[in-house]
Amino acid sequence: MSGSFNLFRYLKKVPKHLLQNRKANLPRCRGHVLSSTLQSPRLLRPFTCFKHCNQKHFSSKMLSSNLTSMSLEDEEQIDYNFDSILVQNLRTNAKVGTDQWRRSALQPVEVNLRMVLGTRLNGEDNHDLKNSIHYGIASKIVLETIENNEFSGLRNMADTIAATCRNEFKFRDFSVNIRLPKKILRSRSGLVYDAERHSQYHRDSVKIFDLELATIIGIHPFERKEKQRLGLDVAFSVDGDKEFDSLGISDICHEVAKFVETSSFLTIEALVHKLSKFLCFGLSVDCVHIKAEKPSAITFADAPAVQICRSRKTFLLDSIHKYESSVPKIAYISFGSNMGDRMKNIATALKSLSNIEGINLLDVSPLYETRPMYYKDQSLFMNGVCKIETKMSPMSLLRACQFIEQQLGRVKMIDKGPRCIDLDIVMYEDCIYESKELTIPHAGMMEREFVLRPLVALDCTLVHPATQQLLLTKLKELPAQGVKVYATYLSDTVKEGAVTMGVINITPDSFSDGSIVTKTNVVEIAKRMVENGASILDIGGQSTRPHARTVTVQEEIDRVVPVIRAIRNADIQVPISVDTFEVEVAREAIFAGANIINDVSSGTKCPEMLSFAAKAGIPICLMHMRGTPQTMNSLSNYEKDIVQEVFEELNERVQAAIKAGIPRYNIILDPGFGFAKKPEHSVALLNRFDELVKKPEFMDLQWLSGPSRKGFTGRYTNEVEPVKRIWGTAAAVTASVLKGANIVRVHDVEEMSKVITMANAVKMST
Repeated sequence: MSGSFNLFRYLKKVPKHLLQNRKANLPRCRGHVLSSTLQSPRLLRPFTCFKHCNQKHFSSKMLSSNLTSMSLEDEEQIDYNFDSILVQNLRTNAKVGTDQWRRSALQPVEVNLRMVLGTRLNGEDNHDLKNSIHYGIASKIVLETIENNEFSGLRNMADTIAATCRNEFKFRDFSVNIRLPKKILRSRSGLVYDAERHSQYHRDSVKIFDLELATIIGIHPFERKEKQRLGLDVAFSVDGDKEFDSLGISDICHEVAKFVETSSFLTIEALVHKLSKFLCFGLSVDCVHIKAEKPSAITFADAPAVQICRSRKTFLLDSIHKYESSVPKIAYISFGSNMGDRMKNIATALKSLSNIEGINLLDVSPLYETRPMYYKDQSLFMNGVCKIETKMSPMSLLRACQFIEQQLGRVKMIDKGPRCIDLDIVMYEDCIYESKELTIPHAGMMEREFVLRPLVALDCTLVHPATQQLLLTKLKELPAQGVKVYATYLSDTVKEGAVTMGVINITPDSFSDGSIVTKTNVVEIAKRMVENGASILDIGGQSTRPHARTVTVQEEIDRVVPVIRAIRNADIQVPISVDTFEVEVAREAIFAGANIINDVSSGTKCPEMLSFAAKAGIPICLMHMRGTPQTMNSLSNYEKDIVQEVFEELNERVQAAIKAGIPRYNIILDPGFGFAKKPEHSVALLNRFDELVKKPEFMDLQWLSGPSRKGFTGRYTNEVEPVKRIWGTAAAVTASVLKGANIVRVHDVEEMSKVITMANAVKMST
């Protein structure tokens, strides 16, 4: 890839007397010692050209039209300030950082020097040598300095050369250009380090030429099938005292190559824009120039190319202008609490957010219990993230969050200490925003599992706006931080492993245990179940066996509600689930003391069920089923893969629940063993149950498995009577736990609780 700077295109703008007899003296030839009168350290800017050492010192700004308005005295002064002595392309070997194989070894270097001093006196008197610099001595001194020293990095090498020359010669300012032609493995031309050593400032820059990469890029279908060549030049400033040794630059090149080669942009413009943002915010570069060319794009031309210059300041200003508009934007707000009733604090904060005009609450992540990271002498946190749509600017949204914190009584006494509620804007579209009060994306998000994990649970395709890194990838790279999914159906505890849900059917026609449970013995049965290991009781008044008779809503209420009241009056405090697909039954059951809705129809039988669960703020179990208990056996044909079809249909219900306002932390899923599935379907689904659990769309959702006494357990154990299917049930329960179930719904609580405990031990030992 060749440089594109054309000096002579700008010469029209220079006062004519500055050009007299000077074109022939322009420093164009490699390997020469030159005296130049067209270069100034004050006006020199990095990145004028991407290549050729003898052109890069010229600046288009130096040759701007502003010079045409200068007075004669000004022109003469600039004339003298341009005077320079150049030594070009001194070639030798040096130890500077590491070589292309990351070894501390000699590598070839090319050095260019520019010493700024007045040549007027020496030019007027051919015999006056006291104002001149002996080129040979200068070259020898620099070569000896390079060959007799080992340099920690390129800045160290430049500083050493500058100091040595300043001790030997008198000049105003000094510039050194160091090229390592073999340093970058993926580059045909290597890298160049430019260092200006002015009496009042230092300015350094790095330029990397001809990176040869391969990536998917282009709008045509054939361009999306295979990677093609991409040539890349990158140049960036180095500010402060930052040392760029050759190892550090190799790391930057590696990150650039990784970014480009894992991307799949449609246009070069998009690629260079995102890459520049990545360099500015991901690799802390203040200003960057990028040139990218696509050699295969045009048959009868070398290559189309795009060249841009971007800075952190540019991106920040763009964000301010872009996100002050009234167009709806997507933002993500993290929330946390470790004081008082954490669930209540979070629910209140989320409701307050949704009640603010201009904010639409779209989605809420699962909840996570987290150890404090910084100030550790405090209680465990409950954390999560919500997704909103808003027309507010970032600062207006910050003010809204702060107002809610104040309303809930947050008082900040210790930095990162205990708090009743904490609301932080972690992402706002692709906004990059920095001020004293607010930084977007949140500065600490990429190091905190309790922020990344809920973000990925909401959308596994999210990328960091600055670095363009997939958040899912970063999450996988993080070390474990003790973050655990919080099960809202278990009140205020986080349990290790699966828990037992005991089945209490108040139905005379249940396929499994009809007529065993009555209103008179239900309290005794419930107590025995809890004593034998049940963490949840599931109470149902409508049989869901195939072809079961549908009872009226009032009859179902009359069966279920008195039982729930009796259990609560007996001071049995475990969570109660009501097994119903009727919203009126659910409403009365919750009022009587139930805590969970278990809807085998996932809200399809009664569409109001989802909105009721959202308003009530209680967990709901959504099961996969086709049709109704009366029709489901005729709907058990799966044309595609069983897991994929169950996933697609169950995901539709999850999205419906989210749209209705149910937060993900209140969604429980059930694959529906035996419902609209033949025995071979249920067995195959159980075998691959973990594939469902691991679907990114279902990340960290809770799962219920209900294989107890189902027909498929009898089919493979030759047990016709449901009550005798205990061994088949035990095997299915074990598989459920090992494959990822959080709740296992069983009839034989005493026996299956022991099976679940053993399966938990096996699973947690791996």
